[in-house]
Amino acid sequence: MNKFRLTAVAAILLISAQPAVFSETPLTSDKVFIGKPEATGNEVPEAENQKLRSAKIAARRSAELSSRLTEDNPGARLVTRADGVYCSNGLASLVFEGDDDHSGLVQIRYRLNDGDWNDYRGPVRVREEGRHWLKWESVDRVGNREKQQGIRLFVDKTAPLVTIAPQGEFLLLKNQIFARPGFKMLITAKDETCGVQGVYIDSGSGWRKSENQALEFNQAGRFTVRVMADDIIDNRSEIRSVQLTIDGDEPTVQLRTNKPLYKEGNEVVCRPETEVLVAASDASSEINRIEIRRSPSAGWLVLHHDKIEVSQSGEFYLEVRAVDIAGNTTKSPEIFRCKSPAPPPKSILTPKDGQK
Repeated sequence: MNKFRLTAVAAILLISAQPAVFSETPLTSDKVFIGKPEATGNEVPEAENQKLRSAKIAARRSAELSSRLTEDNPGARLVTRADGVYCSNGLASLVFEGDDDHSGLVQIRYRLNDGDWNDYRGPVRVREEGRHWLKWESVDRVGNREKQQGIRLFVDKTAPLVTIAPQGEFLLLKNQIFARPGFKMLITAKDETCGVQGVYIDSGSGWRKSENQALEFNQAGRFTVRVMADDIIDNRSEIRSVQLTIDGDEPTVQLRTNKPLYKEGNEVVCRPETEVLVAASDASSEINRIEIRRSPSAGWLVLHHDKIEVSQSGEFYLEVRAVDIAGNTTKSPEIFRCKSPAPPPKSILTPKDGQK
């Protein structure tokens, strides 16, 4: 009976396992207790110990991950998926091995997809990217032919496609995202052939594997987020960088007039041809727009210039607020009000006696 097996040469099965971590605290004389333990005063609380251990573990994992992700040449890869499909990066060589209990093998043949049968003469390397069927059979000296065998072989040379999806209100300006605290980014990857191994994020503290959750920013500041992904045979995407400004400051509004005001009793009076000059500023980003309204119940309108002429009759009321490019709005709008100036005096010409 013919016996046969397929062996991969120069192929590495990627099995990721986190090493166990043990922590030992030496027992010293000041930590030996008889009866009920009492605090010695120099002990580190267990919660703090746990926090330190977790930080060390995270730092080590980040360093290991960074080393793997920056490896120059991953080499040949051949991985068997859970569904039995073999995945290769086109560099792995396949070796057919077989034996026969009686007369011995005289021939091994193989073919790729529906191509011609080929006599096996040495390691086979399938380089063409795509999804293939690799079939083979063997024949012994007395003509017994083995039942055909086959495997699904996917050759994948393409890295996963990374998608960055901002969640919530934001503004993209000059290749930089501006948003408020609480802003989220969902980072995903898709691989058409062999499947994604992982999505990785570095937001300033080293590479870590994403847990398929949105990356949330609750602290104000400027960030550079780097993302990448790889598939199960280590095809790695290019590193994409996102510049992000989280702005938690509300913009401020400044109002002044082009002419001095004066008072009549308790009322502020505007002089003729008075204009209110409007400006706004933001400490963390930029002003997007300035809005005004002429009464507390009116709707807000966008101001398209930096000055407003005071009306010449009645009470003048103006409310002003600003919105920055991250979406922050002035919480307490600036209010300006004054009484319009009295009408200018009128002169009357009265004819004198003696006119004809």
